[in-house]
Amino acid sequence: MKYISTLFVAIAILAVSTVNAQTASKLNSQSYTYVMKDISGAGPEIIDQFNFGVGNVTSQELGKEGFAPGTVIEKNSGAVSDFEVTFKSSTAGTRLYKGKAEGVTIDGMITITDAKGAQSTMAFRGMLTEEWDNIQKEKNGVSKDPATQRKMEIQKSQQK
Repeated sequence: MKYISTLFVAIAILAVSTVNAQTASKLNSQSYTYVMKDISGAGPEIIDQFNFGVGNVTSQELGKEGFAPGTVIEKNSGAVSDFEVTFKSSTAGTRLYKGKAEGVTIDGMITITDAKGAQSTMAFRGMLTEEWDNIQKEKNGVSKDPATQRKMEIQKSQQK
């Protein structure tokens, strides 16, 4: 009985430390929209969105291509979260994202390995999806702040 009680205590401590590690993540429950482009500068810019859960992440674009949700390894230091995200597909290969999230921004490099083993590299840079959406609204002449909205309308009318 003594050993069973000790085992239960050990399991409880392990469970609590796992929960604490998961809740300490700066990425949990965050959504980032970002632009990626081939490192050489060639090719189109691709816009995608990450949605982080506890220990995993989904990608809108990669999900369309048959990639399973990715796994996340995260190291926090101060206000910076360094991370590695790996997405895998049985037909399209793997995508390894290495980057950092700091404040509202996210950036890093992507190593793409296709199903035949060929590799290429892309860079990515973005921000929290809420911030991204606010910037897009302002570009299109819409603001959440009434004073800013009125100012934009006045500027628009003066340009005519």
